[in-house]
Amino acid sequence: MKFKNNKCFVMAEVGQAHEGSLSIAHSYIDALADSGIDAIKFQTHFAEHESTKRDMFRTKFSYQDATRYDYWKRIQFSEDEWSGLNKHAREVGLDFISTPFSNHAVDILADLSVPFFKVGSGDLLSFSLIEHMCKYQIPIVLSSGMATLEECKAAIKFVKDKNVECALMQCTT
Repeated sequence: MKFKNNKCFVMAEVGQAHEGSLSIAHSYIDALADSGIDAIKFQTHFAEHESTKRDMFRTKFSYQDATRYDYWKRIQFSEDEWSGLNKHAREVGLDFISTPFSNHAVDILADLSVPFFKVGSGDLLSFSLIEHMCKYQIPIVLSSGMATLEECKAAIKFVKDKNVECALMQCTT
C-alpha cells in the first residue's frame, strides 16, 4: 500500500464512540483536524443488514438498547450523513476511513471513494464480505486484533488472490 512518502500512517479511531450523534461525529473531526494524524476512522453499521430484531443470542452490551439491532439502529447514519462526514474530513485534510460491516456499507464507502477499506479482526474470515470489497479494487487493510497468525495468512492470501492491494495492521484487542 502506498501511503504518503512511505511514512508512518496514523489513524484516529472513532469507531462508534459518537453513539449515533452526528454532531459528536463531526466534533471528532474538528478536534483531530490539526493533530497531525493522516486519517479519521469510523465504523459503518446498518442494523437491517447486520442483525435482526430477534437476534437475542448475542451478549447485551448496551444499557440503553434491548438488542444489538436496536443499538445498530440507534447509532447508524444515513448515506447522506456519511457523505457529509467524508466531505468534512477531507475539507480539514484528513482521509476518511470506515470499517464496513455489511455489503451495503461497502457499497456506500466505495461511492465515497475511501482510500482503502479497513476489515476488523472479527471479520477477517468473512470472505463473502471481503470478496464484495475486492470487487471495487480498492486497497484493503486487514486488522490482526482478535485473529491468529493462520487466520491473518488466510485473509491476506484471499485478498491477494483477488489481485487487490492489501496490508496487515497490527492491533491488540
